[in-house]
Amino acid sequence: MLGLFPKTLKLLTPPERKTAGLLLCLVVLTAILETLGIASIIPFLAVLADPEIIQTNTVLNSFYILVGSPDIQKFLFILGIAALFIIILTNGVSALMSWMMSRFSHMRAHTISLRLLKIYLGQPYSIFLNRDSSDMAKNVLSEVSQVVKNIIVPGMQIIARIVACLFILIFLVIVDPILAASVMTILGAAYTLIYLTVRKKIHYIGERRMISTAERFKALSQIFSGIKDIIITRQENAFAQKYCAPSIETSESFAQYEIISQIPRYILETIAFGTIILIVLYLMATKGSLEQAIPVLGLYAFAGQRLMPALQNIFLNISKVRFAQASLDHVSNELDLAKSMRPLAQTAPSPLEFKKDITVKSLSFSYANANVLEDISLTIKKGQRIGFVGGTGAGKSTLLDNLLGLLTPNKGEILIDGDLLGPEKIQSWQANIGYVSQNIVLFNDTVLNNIALGKSSNQIDKAAAIRASKTAQLHNYITKDTPEDYDTFIGENGVRLSGGQRQRLGIARALYSSPEILILDEATSALDNITEAQFMEALNNLDQDMTIIMIAHRLTTVKNCDCIYYLEGGKIEASGSYEELIATSDKFRKLAQTD
Repeated sequence: MLGLFPKTLKLLTPPERKTAGLLLCLVVLTAILETLGIASIIPFLAVLADPEIIQTNTVLNSFYILVGSPDIQKFLFILGIAALFIIILTNGVSALMSWMMSRFSHMRAHTISLRLLKIYLGQPYSIFLNRDSSDMAKNVLSEVSQVVKNIIVPGMQIIARIVACLFILIFLVIVDPILAASVMTILGAAYTLIYLTVRKKIHYIGERRMISTAERFKALSQIFSGIKDIIITRQENAFAQKYCAPSIETSESFAQYEIISQIPRYILETIAFGTIILIVLYLMATKGSLEQAIPVLGLYAFAGQRLMPALQNIFLNISKVRFAQASLDHVSNELDLAKSMRPLAQTAPSPLEFKKDITVKSLSFSYANANVLEDISLTIKKGQRIGFVGGTGAGKSTLLDNLLGLLTPNKGEILIDGDLLGPEKIQSWQANIGYVSQNIVLFNDTVLNNIALGKSSNQIDKAAAIRASKTAQLHNYITKDTPEDYDTFIGENGVRLSGGQRQRLGIARALYSSPEILILDEATSALDNITEAQFMEALNNLDQDMTIIMIAHRLTTVKNCDCIYYLEGGKIEASGSYEELIATSDKFRKLAQTD
């Protein structure tokens, strides 16, 4: 259990740890005030039970003289008001402490989840090829929340309650050591025995909850990403059942945890009632009369009002920590990915200077122990139109991902104007590139915001967006067929657009920043022949210094390229102009015949 403390501290930044330390100082102050609040009731009860104690107790006598030696009723009133003031002050400070601790703890859900999200965003692209996106979403949204609700918040409350109980118990020991030690032994033994009985079960339930939550996120991700196919194949119920089983498991886990964590409360209330009877009998035996026992009995009644809820709160929060231990371990491991994190750009990086050529030397890349690219060497001169063609699995998209700086070659190198494209230059290199993937990702936002991806409204250059849309053969559709032109919302993933319109919007996005290099990964596959021809003509009319690299499904798309590379099995089998390859490569010629 104590091993969780350093792991939890690791979740906090140095400033957050400093704030936590200041809060703990406030916890100690509150505990002292709570003890004074309990102590303040003793004089009132003592005088109420035996007014003669004013003359025999030096402290009471001094205070009695200080307030002007009033009659007994007035003195009791003064003592009562003093005790009430201290209790009100204590409760006020306690409320302030609870508010500050609650705000601090719950704000950590924001800071930790944001930190984890940035760590994911800063990971190498290859990481995302091996991870389920629903698992990462679950970690950011659910597991961090579990850690905050069931580790950080309860942890702060445990410390606060333990300190408060410690001061109260010290005071009770000062009043009557034997009675206090007996009560502490009974309650301490009861809590320890119950915790040791249920702790493994609670931890097991917590692990089941985390696994079933991951399955829920995965099921939902599959359902909403494949909704069209699910509807067409009438598999709605089958996929609902995929969500049903882990959902039941999650609900049962929470229910079992709450039952197990609440049962001790009823056991301990019974033990506490028996302890009260023992206290009364002990005081009757040692004090000789009920009148003499009233002050100590009243003290324990008031202390018990503070102690029992605090002890139950400690046990409940320890159970929460145990329940969420698996989540803490998991989030802590995920935060360790920061070691492989690349720095995130705070501002748009300046594009890397590109004047002459891109040179690929003996590049090889393997994935999952399988060679995807082998010994690729080529040169792309500035302003050239380059095409990559080949069958499925030939390595075309992987080669582009290497050129984009998303993947790092296992062997070989990429040179820009003769200089190595190292990790420190990747972001500047990517700032030079406009990229259109096979699967355009669009957001439930306006046409304009989708073109100027990530830009705030005051940063968007609408003229540049219109220019890019015209080149992508999209401007006429936007201005004539949409209700609000560039301010029209397109729905999640562009659901209100046709496949060709989504493709053209992706192309407009790539052209928006007027890149020096345009990379198209089967970007025209969803366009009809007429629209594709218009788009290719527009490309040919672009600045002749713009370098265009494309993968094409149809050979007509790359027919006018300066050089076409035919890939097969991760190797360059042939290269040259369209006419040269038709004349010299049987495989390319066969591909052309099937086009």
